[in-house]
Amino acid sequence: MVPLATYRLQFHKDFTFAHAIELLPYLRRLGVSHVYASPILTARAGSQHGYDVTDPTRVNPELGGEEGFAQLVEALHAHGLGLIVDIVPNHMAASGENAWWMDVLENGPSSQYATFFDVVWNPVNALEPLRGKVVLPILGDHYATILEDGQLRLALDDRGFGVHYWENRLPVDPKTYGPVLRHGLEHIDTQSAEWRDYRALLRLVDRLPGRDETSPQVADWRRRDIEELKPLLWQLYGAHADVRTLLDDSLAAFNGVAGDPRSFDLLDGLLSDQPYRLAYWRVASQEINYRRFFDIADLVSLRIGSEEVFEATHRRIFRMADAGQLDGLRIDHIDGLYDPAGYTRRLHERLSHGAAEPFYVVVEKILSGDETLPDGWPVAGTTGYDFLTDVNGLFVDPEGLAALDAVYVRVSGVTQPFEEVAYDAKRRVMAELFSGDIGSLSRQLELLTVHDRYGRDLTIRELGQ
Repeated sequence: MVPLATYRLQFHKDFTFAHAIELLPYLRRLGVSHVYASPILTARAGSQHGYDVTDPTRVNPELGGEEGFAQLVEALHAHGLGLIVDIVPNHMAASGENAWWMDVLENGPSSQYATFFDVVWNPVNALEPLRGKVVLPILGDHYATILEDGQLRLALDDRGFGVHYWENRLPVDPKTYGPVLRHGLEHIDTQSAEWRDYRALLRLVDRLPGRDETSPQVADWRRRDIEELKPLLWQLYGAHADVRTLLDDSLAAFNGVAGDPRSFDLLDGLLSDQPYRLAYWRVASQEINYRRFFDIADLVSLRIGSEEVFEATHRRIFRMADAGQLDGLRIDHIDGLYDPAGYTRRLHERLSHGAAEPFYVVVEKILSGDETLPDGWPVAGTTGYDFLTDVNGLFVDPEGLAALDAVYVRVSGVTQPFEEVAYDAKRRVMAELFSGDIGSLSRQLELLTVHDRYGRDLTIRELGQ
C-alpha cells in the first residue's frame, strides 16, 4: 500500500516501541496511514538517532528488542497502520560495540570482515611501516604525548589483551602477544609441570598465522587458534597465581611510568605492531585511509556493492519484509554508495519478488537546481527534500530579494554573486576536510596519466586542483 500520510517517530532509549504503541490511536485520528521509523537496528549505546549502527542483524534492545518490535507491528496492524523503516546501507559506527569493526582491528586483512569496510590497506603514498594499517584518528593530542602521559593502558580480560584509551578498548593482534607473555619469563623455570599449559599457550601464539595471510583456509586456521588461545590465557590468568603475577608484572612494565619516556618503549613497540595506527584526531582530513560518512571519522563506510556485505547487512530487514512487518523502506544517504543504481535494483529484486506492485522504497537523494532522480532507479521517489524546497519558496517574496541583498552586502562586505560564494566554499571544504581523499584520487590519476601523452606532464598538484 502506497502511504497517504506518514508520521516520523525518532526512536531512542527514552522513546521506545512501547511509547510508540501508546501514540497509535492519536496518529490514526490524525489521518496518518504509516509510521515512518528512524533506524531500529542495534546502534551505539545511548544513540539518539540510530544512524550509528553497530549490529545490523538485531533489532536494537534499547528500543524494546525483537519482542518489542513484534508488539509494535501487531499494534500498528490492529489500528490499520503500516510501517516504513529508515535503513543505513552506507556506514556503521567505528566503535568498540561494532564486533565486525573490532575483528578488523584485531586481525587486519585476515579478518573475515576486512572486505566489508571501505579501507585502503596500502595507500599509494604510504611509507612501509604504515602499510597494512587502519589509521584511527581518535587521540586528543599527538601520539607521543598521549603515550608518555600514560593515557594508553594495556589490560587483559576474557577478550584477550586490549589497549584502553578513555572509553575505547582496542584489541591486540594475538600474533603479537609474545612479548607481553614472555616479559620476565627468563627468571622462571617454565619446565616444571605447573607451567605446562603456559608453554602450550606460547606455542599456540608462535604457530598462529600472521594477519597478512588472507587465503580462506589460513584465515580460518588463524581464527580457530585464536578461539582456543584466548580462553586458555584467561583461564590460566584466573587459576594460576604464578601466571597472574607474571602477567600483572608484565602489564605494569608495558604501561610505563608517567615522566619517564623510555618506560613506554615496550608499549610503543607493541602498538607499532598492530593492524592500526593510533593518531591525533586532527590528522584525519589528510591521512585517514577509510571512507567515512562525510568527515565523521567514527562512522566507517561499507562496501555495500559486495553481494556478501549486502546480504549480511540487510538480512534482518529482509526477514521483516518477508514476514509482512514492513510496508516500505527509506534509504539513508544513497549518494554515499559507489553504485546507487545497482543497489536500488538489487533491493527491488530482493523485496518485490516479481509482484505486480513493487515494494515501496524512497531514497534520501539531495537534488540540486533542476536535477532529477536518475532514470532507471526502481524506487517510488525521494524523501522529499526537493518538494520542501519548492514549498519553502512559497514563503519567500521575490520582490524582497533586492532589499535582502543590500542588507547582506552592507553587513558582510561581500559583493560576490551567491554562486561564486557557494563554489569557493565547496572548494574550501574539499581542501580542509577532505584533503586526504583528494590526495588519494590525485595519486590514482597520476598512475593513469603516465600512460597518456596528454597528461604525462601534469604534476600531482595540478591533478588535485
